[in-house]
Amino acid sequence: MNGPARSFVLLVLAILMVAGYLLAPRRNETFAIMRDQRQQMAIIALLEPRLAASEDDPNLLATLARSYGEVGEQWRAAELLERYIALRPKDGEAYGQLADLYQTIGDPARRLARLQQAVALQPQLSRALELAGLYRDAGRFADERAVLASHEAELTLDSGLLLRLAQLRAAEGDLPGAIRTLMRPQVLTASASAIHPPAERLYLAELLLAAGRDAEALRWGRRWIAQWQEPWRATQLLRRFVARAPVATAADLADAVALAHPEIRFYLAGELGRAGASAVARHLLASWGAANPAPRPNQLAGFVAAC
Repeated sequence: MNGPARSFVLLVLAILMVAGYLLAPRRNETFAIMRDQRQQMAIIALLEPRLAASEDDPNLLATLARSYGEVGEQWRAAELLERYIALRPKDGEAYGQLADLYQTIGDPARRLARLQQAVALQPQLSRALELAGLYRDAGRFADERAVLASHEAELTLDSGLLLRLAQLRAAEGDLPGAIRTLMRPQVLTASASAIHPPAERLYLAELLLAAGRDAEALRWGRRWIAQWQEPWRATQLLRRFVARAPVATAADLADAVALAHPEIRFYLAGELGRAGASAVARHLLASWGAANPAPRPNQLAGFVAAC
């Protein structure tokens, strides 16, 4: 059997299947089989005349919309789904499908409108995060914060969205809310490997210092420094203390860094001095001198270089 003949036979078989569907009560199963067999054009050819000859049937509209979508006729699929939701206005999944169609078509305004309705009717996390992303792209940060906050219990550290929510709350002047967002065991006490990079901890330290909770920031900072293995993480935290905390608090944290990583004390003192934090740099050198009244020559050379 040649190619055209085979295609004709397949089309006839598909139409026969549809005709059987018209007499059978299990229409959804039949059309699922046909869609699996990629016979959307046969479905369209049979059902379009029925749609034109009768009042809107929600199941008919949904079936045709899916078929048109699968053959790339996005505008027609969207038109049919719009008619469907006029009859089934509480179907959140259909609004989400419309949002997907408008994304493909390139109609951002309609995509946003239908996605808002999908989330309102069926607040799935994936759709909510999609909506939050659209708000962020549009600069609608209060709306983005509201969406993320409504799903806060479902957000994870790995997604970066808890950090984003904290940043949005802080930008609105809600420091207590921003701090609460990050004051959770996954940030405070998780193993070092669970937070990489440690952005949430660094930002939480900034928030605590901004709120005047210096002692609390220092307590957590010491604990994190003792946990981290890499010196660069500890120095990132110290830089935030130097920029935002009183000198005495920053000097206390510098001592914790030098205790955990003694090999970088002189380098750190030099870097702090060049960055304008001379008081903290002098403290690091003075505390070393007090603890090493008889330094070895190489230690003394490092001390002199840092000065």
